[in-house]
Amino acid sequence: RYHGSGGDFYEIFTMESDGSTQRRLPAQGYNCQSPSWSPEGDKLIFSCYAKEQSRRDPIEDIFSYDFSSDELVNLTRTPDNREHEPSWSPDGRQIAYHRYHGSGGDFHEIFTMESDGSTQRRLPAQGYNCQSPDWIAAEAEE
Repeated sequence: RYHGSGGDFYEIFTMESDGSTQRRLPAQGYNCQSPSWSPEGDKLIFSCYAKEQSRRDPIEDIFSYDFSSDELVNLTRTPDNREHEPSWSPDGRQIAYHRYHGSGGDFHEIFTMESDGSTQRRLPAQGYNCQSPDWIAAEAEE
């Protein structure tokens, strides 16, 4: 949900398919966007930055919200980068995301990490600006 009066910020809500039971994720104090459901439907990943930061150069991280434990976790914690557009792997074990390096020039790369935020890896596409990662499920061999 976008709030434009008295300060621009975004919040993420969930609801039933008929629009009932709206629930705001507990990320007050942050601008949040780009949500992605886990394959099991029990977690949501999204990007957030603090509301008081400049919209021109915010520090943006990937967060995970676990509906069963009501736990909100910052997965990336990288103060010099902006991460957004997270996407779950089909098996739910990894997350792909877009990292923006603003210092020293505009540069965009795709990274992956384990679903708990560990083992962050840059995909080998040096020299290219890459954004909007997504996964494709591999077909099982017969």
